[in-house]
Amino acid sequence: MPGAVLSANALLLVFFSALLFNMARGLDVNCGCFSTGSDTPVMSAGWYLVRDTLFLAVGFFLLYAVFLQRRLKNQTVNKAGKESS
Repeated sequence: MPGAVLSANALLLVFFSALLFNMARGLDVNCGCFSTGSDTPVMSAGWYLVRDTLFLAVGFFLLYAVFLQRRLKNQTVNKAGKESS
């Protein structure tokens, strides 16, 4: 689980950074990759940034939760080991 959360966050961060970098350069990042049909209304790149920001927020929460849970589990095991000695 920690490896999956870490790699998913890394991929999201790279994608978000590339999108933001190219928008800052003034490039049109609407390539049609995010639509499922030709009659689907086109979303602006700003909405892609908002969506990806939400994905990153959830990803960072999961990253924090997974590693915090691991740290708390290790502290509990260490305390139990010290008490039994």
